[in-house]
Amino acid sequence: MQNINIYTRTHYTLESLNNIISNLDYMKESKELISIFSFEGTFVTLQEFYMLKRCMTGRILVLAENATIIFLASILSSERIKYIRLGVSFQLLKEEVKSLLNERYDFPVSFEKEVLSPSNLSLKEYSVLQLYIKGLSITQISKIFNLSVKTIYATKNHAMCKIGVNSDAGLLYNWDIINGLFIGFTL
Repeated sequence: MQNINIYTRTHYTLESLNNIISNLDYMKESKELISIFSFEGTFVTLQEFYMLKRCMTGRILVLAENATIIFLASILSSERIKYIRLGVSFQLLKEEVKSLLNERYDFPVSFEKEVLSPSNLSLKEYSVLQLYIKGLSITQISKIFNLSVKTIYATKNHAMCKIGVNSDAGLLYNWDIINGLFIGFTL
């Protein structure tokens, strides 16, 4: 298990993953580094996001809630990352960990709905979100753009769907990540 890194906030999850790995038959002679991230909460912190984004291991397994998976997959499109929803059966989790360790998994991961990246935001969508985050109301933003309130509301909701955020709280919580990625894609 020297080549496997596990990140989790809870000791219970760490012990469970260590137990699963130690009881599996897998090719232990492999020198490739493998990382397992478990995000038990609804959101990932900015620090956790950057840890995952900058992870240099060959293969990565992410255990998270469905909304977190959709958000991360929309931003981090990498064939090195395998996503598993928290709450799957213990047997399925064991099989997925074993396949990760033995390099027998298929990519990319598919979801029920299409996942888009922040690079697909138009300048108008990004500007609406930016003004909304700064505290302007939909009515105030509609006056700035000289568009109807309904149009601004629809633009905001469409942009949030594109980046995999389902609520204003999620938008606010993840704004640093979204803002940094949008600027990085457009410059």
